[in-house]
Amino acid sequence: MQFTTREQVIKALQIEFNENPKGFTNNEKTKSREKFWTFNRLHKYYWNLRTGIIHTYRTELNKKTGYYELSKEYKQQYNIQ
Repeated sequence: MQFTTREQVIKALQIEFNENPKGFTNNEKTKSREKFWTFNRLHKYYWNLRTGIIHTYRTELNKKTGYYELSKEYKQQYNIQ
């Protein structure tokens, strides 16, 4: 998937990984989030989640490949292949 804006990446994170979009944008209390979550950082975070390079609470280590994959429970809960 090719992205051209931050909003497209945030939308993809929301749809594919059930991420909260408010975590990547500013609000009254968090003035610096948008400065941190630049387009490049968001894109890298998305790609790392997608390829299984980083571990989150939704992933588990596949011992055969050495990469993290979405857990079976999470896949079943959100109907992800």
